[in-house]
Amino acid sequence: MKNTAATDKAGASGIYFIAYFFLQTFSQLSIAFIIGFFSRKSFIALSVFLFLFLILEPILTKVLEMKNIVIGHFLPFEISDRMIPPPAFFGRMDPAAYDLAMKNAGHHFLYTLVFTLIVWIGCFRFNMKRDL
Repeated sequence: MKNTAATDKAGASGIYFIAYFFLQTFSQLSIAFIIGFFSRKSFIALSVFLFLFLILEPILTKVLEMKNIVIGHFLPFEISDRMIPPPAFFGRMDPAAYDLAMKNAGHHFLYTLVFTLIVWIGCFRFNMKRDL
């Protein structure tokens, strides 16, 4: 007879990562939206977004991490990326660091939610004041 209790528990244990992934995607698209909202030119917005996402923020995060400045963990893309840590089987993380990343995922969920709300409230307020 098959043990279904163990498979049900293992399958449902990480279901909250679906919400984390949705919020991560929505947050990063919100950053792209606000860049496009303020620049109004699609090529410039895409260039700025890719520069921020691929070049500027990873460099800032690593430089601040080397200088032991914690503020690098709270940059816009970094807080949403820290919600979903890489799988432990990649071998890049030791078990203690992986457990710490899993424990802090809920905190980064809240940080990302607050940041995304600030972005959208700022867009709505700016759009309300703008003379169309």
